[in-house]
Amino acid sequence: MQVTSLFEEFDKLQSIHGDKDLDSIYGCGEINNPSLCLVFMNPTARNVSSDKKWNCLKAPWIGTKNIWKSD
Repeated sequence: MQVTSLFEEFDKLQSIHGDKDLDSIYGCGEINNPSLCLVFMNPTARNVSSDKKWNCLKAPWIGTKNIWKSD
């Protein structure tokens, strides 16, 4: 679930600790009864959705290697 009230805080953290040329990525995935919540900080330039010009879905896994295995 996305907690939109935290987006401004995420942006502040990104501007302090992250690359100022990259956008925050607020999340994407299961929003109804998720069994797990992961928080990723400081998206990398390898994630094309962190580009400020990216107008499509912004998700932590776009353009990156899988970090989990799905059965």
